Amino acid sequence: MPPGLKSPKSNLTSTTMWHPENEASFPTQEEYQLSINAINAMKEELAATESRIIQLDKELFKRRAFLAPIRRTPADILSLIFILVCEDDWTALVILETVCHHWKDVLLATPRACACLLSTPNLEFPPARVLKRWISHCGVLKLHINLPPTAPYSFVNLLRSHPKRPNIRCLSAFNKLDSLSGKFESLVEVRLGHNDDPYPDSELSSEGLGQEGDKSSETSSDEDPDQRSFDSDEMAFPISIENFPKLISLHFHGFAPGAIKFPASKHLFPSFQTLHIRNKGTTWLQIIGHCSISLVELMIDIVSDEGPEDQYDAVISLPMLHSLSYTFDQPEDFFPDWPIFHTPALRSYREAGSAYAPFMTKFIPFPRHTSLCATKSIGNHFGL
Repeated sequence: MPPGLKSPKSNLTSTTMWHPENEASFPTQEEYQLSINAINAMKEELAATESRIIQLDKELFKRRAFLAPIRRTPADILSLIFILVCEDDWTALVILETVCHHWKDVLLATPRACACLLSTPNLEFPPARVLKRWISHCGVLKLHINLPPTAPYSFVNLLRSHPKRPNIRCLSAFNKLDSLSGKFESLVEVRLGHNDDPYPDSELSSEGLGQEGDKSSETSSDEDPDQRSFDSDEMAFPISIENFPKLISLHFHGFAPGAIKFPASKHLFPSFQTLHIRNKGTTWLQIIGHCSISLVELMIDIVSDEGPEDQYDAVISLPMLHSLSYTFDQPEDFFPDWPIFHTPALRSYREAGSAYAPFMTKFIPFPRHTSLCATKSIGNHFGL
């Protein structure tokens, strides 16, 4: 080892440890423990103070909410306000219930706020959980539920199994008509429509009542149900008193009534009192014939003159019919060769048309039924 250097061991042994000048300045073990206890006590006091601050903030918010002008509004007045607001926007119900517990309680006690939303729905389909909640709080009110094209098949099952299903009196369906194949005990009215006219003019059904339909395409079992072809018999609307024991009103909006799957027996066909139908194909005449005894109101949209000519030969007797109306929407050089309806109890007769329909008046020499003896109201509403 070079001279003048010492080994580390010799340095450590020769080092002098530091000692304070006044060793009494350090806390004793007893003083140390007392200080620790004091710190813990102050922490507990601080936590209690912070909790008290939070509690005071809540009390302050409640006092201010109690003095708010909206708080003075009686619950019945709030209910009327909520109904008017919810009629315009279905999202209002979700927004209003988050304002305060009082508003939420009033909303849940206002069934009409839910029913109005279901009676005037948008094409934008709300989440199933939201609609399920609305239906659950509808009280004793009767509901009209709209199933737009975006509605999933699973929602129909929700309607069919919901405890409030007896409240559903009217159902509007678009496109997915085969989803209505189950039983709806309480429905009295069904409205059928579509977005893009997917139905062909020819009849879709080959079942029941001696019909000979045309199955132009078969649907694979593993095919996406939302992508199935509408010219398949599986997409037809199954109409029977077994499925709809209380159904008395049927409306076809925007497509031919060929999307009907008839029951195996005529006796299972519902006794409609109100029927709104189009004159495409021949199925529409069969439907009128099957419920001719019970029909009270009949509305026919004239859009074509297709089908066999001999279908117009027979006179159809409608003994209970009180209201008959035609809507024309064809060029001026066209007028269909109509069947004659015998309507001895008719009270109201109406003809209406589009903007170019005034030119069609020269093609209408007489009303399109055989008896006017009991009619009290006749109107021609062309050029609307």
